[in-house]
Formats: sequence, structure tokens, C-alpha cells
Amino acid sequence: MEAAPPPRRRLRQKTTVASAAVLLVAAASAVLWPQPLLDREELEAEDPSKHKTVYLITFPALAFAGRAAGLRCPSTLTREEIARCVVAAIASPLYTHLGHAGRTSSTELLMYVVFREMHHLRDGDAGRLAHFHVALKSSASFRFGPVKKALEVNCKLASHWSCSHEGIWSAIRYGFFPTPKKPAEELDSKPLVWTKTGGHVSLFDLCQEPTTSAALKRKRENKVKDSSATGRAEPRATEIDLYPFIIEHKIQNSPDFQHADDLLVQKLKAVGSPAMVCVQDQRALVRFD
Repeated sequence: MEAAPPPRRRLRQKTTVASAAVLLVAAASAVLWPQPLLDREELEAEDPSKHKTVYLITFPALAFAGRAAGLRCPSTLTREEIARCVVAAIASPLYTHLGHAGRTSSTELLMYVVFREMHHLRDGDAGRLAHFHVALKSSASFRFGPVKKALEVNCKLASHWSCSHEGIWSAIRYGFFPTPKKPAEELDSKPLVWTKTGGHVSLFDLCQEPTTSAALKRKRENKVKDSSATGRAEPRATEIDLYPFIIEHKIQNSPDFQHADDLLVQKLKAVGSPAMVCVQDQRALVRFD
């Protein structure tokens, strides 16, 4: 009786990104960013299981790109060159399963914005280098893993894919709006903007979250949670805070029912938060046409 063949082993090799170890699965996956590096660069952990139409890609500076992995620093590239790499990788992702080898993608880009920013000098950095952020929206949801792999193999670029942005407005806002940690002078004053439809677009307009019921409800919930976490009282509710409540409970006047304002008060007393109940004094301002 022949002996059973030894179990197959996954070949792994180690390399480094700056001073942090990075685990690479040979010819099978893209660079996995270690948690210390994610914390240092204020990046979230990637989730390869996500199917999304909106992503925010970060191309880190050389010190964080992994020389041992044979990758290059994006500082040597222009916005246009970064954009061409992204477009090519999405059109021809690298799948690791044999059944998918060489398969092209049907995913079509609808919009992208390329931001070029200067990297903060830190201990061990040779000089101030540039890094890039790319906010993109596609026609259909896709997993980023094969695209990330194509960027590494074909363009020699390491990338980080943020999966937390639910709309293109959020991804663009990350590179366009200043924050306490990223002042206006550190932002890209001339980002590269491309849309399938062409023509001029206003990044300021694109950064605005759509005023939908779900968005307003999420904002209100975040305000209440933030207040609770700091020991403050629930913030005063405004008329606009009533909008998602009205939509959710289908409170509306009709030819046969003209007392939506009274119904609103009843619903607020039954399930509304204390601050929302107080808005009932302003019900005359709310129209139910």
C-alpha cells in the first residue's frame, strides 16, 4: 500500500514595511498591513470580504511601502500616472484562482479623484515624500483584493483600501476638507478629477452628504451617542431631526386625514427620545402637505 502524499504547505515569506513585519502569501494575496502600522498612519483594517462601489485608496510613501517587497515609492509618480495605474488594475485585476486567471473585469469607473499630499516626516524618514489618496466610485460592487494585487504586481505599488465610506461624498471629503489633524495647507490644491460624464464638477458640492432620511437619522444618532459618551445631556432636537421620524412612521396628511401633527405628537410621546418629544411645541412649523 502506497504511503499517503505529504500535506501541501502554503509557501510564505516575510518582508518588512518600515520597521513593522508584513506577512506575504507568495503569489496568492496582496500586502497585509500590520496593526501597528495601521494605528500609526490612522488607517482602518481592510476587509477583503466587502463588495463595494465606493473605495478610498491610499498609496503610502516609500518608508511604508516595503522595499523588500520590490515596491516603489509613489513620490516619483504624478497624479495622472497614479490614475492610469488604478484604471488599468480595475480593468485587469489579478485573480489567484486558476479558474479566474487572466479574466478581465466588467467593472466600469464612474468617477475618481486623485489627491497628492506630503507625508509627515517621522523618525527614520530620509526626507519629506508624497503619498496619494484616490476616491473612486464604480458602476457595480467589487472586491478590492484582485485590484490591489494587480497594483502590486503590474505597477509595483502598495495600497491600502478603506471600506468604511458608504458614499463617494465621504471618500472625497477625506481628501478635500481640512481637519484639526490635517490643516488646509497640507491638502492638495489641485487634485485630479475625472468623471465618466465629463465636464466641470465642484468638489465642494460632491463632498456634501445627501439629505436623505437615513443620513439625517444617522447624524442624529451620532450626536446623541457622542453626548452620552461625554456625560452631556441629549442635544436639542431641531425640526429637521423630525424628518426621518416622520418618514419612518409614515406620518402624512391625506384628503381623508388632516391631523398628521397630532399623530406626530402621539408617536413622539410613545417612542421618541426626550429631546425629540420637546419638538412637539414646534409642530406648527412642520407641514404635512
